[in-house]
Amino acid sequence: MAKPSGNTRQYTDEYRAEVVVALRVAGYPDQAGALTRVAKQYNLHARTISRWYNAESNPPPDKTVTEKKKSLQSIIEDELYAIFHILPSKRSEADYRQLTTAAAILIDKMQLLTGLPTERHESMNYELTEDERAKRVAQLLDTARDRRDGQVVADEASADPPTA
Repeated sequence: MAKPSGNTRQYTDEYRAEVVVALRVAGYPDQAGALTRVAKQYNLHARTISRWYNAESNPPPDKTVTEKKKSLQSIIEDELYAIFHILPSKRSEADYRQLTTAAAILIDKMQLLTGLPTERHESMNYELTEDERAKRVAQLLDTARDRRDGQVVADEASADPPTA
């Protein structure tokens, strides 16, 4: 941190970039509470770092943020390689769960730093009419009854027999 001047504190580009990257790693803006946690960690007002993050007031230069991200990505990658290297020897010990949890957390943070999703939410959008839906349900029920009664279903009759 640079020297305070009067009541206003001035921060170096590197420091502001570090805080902005910490926000990203914490999952901000999507992760609830991330801004507050990082503000407490750095002993800063949440509004101050929010302004830096949103480039509203004295944001760190993009180049400096990118350098900080790359540096942190390199550190995380090194940690991941070390964890995955150690995992085989820890399988019989209680620390295995801790190592895999640490790896998962680090992978999550790496995803955040690189702008990739940390989870996926998908839904299949089958736009069936009520009649089509009812027909499909009836087909599924018929197939289930046939299987229950030991009958071979048409699609299964053409399939190769299971091998033991």
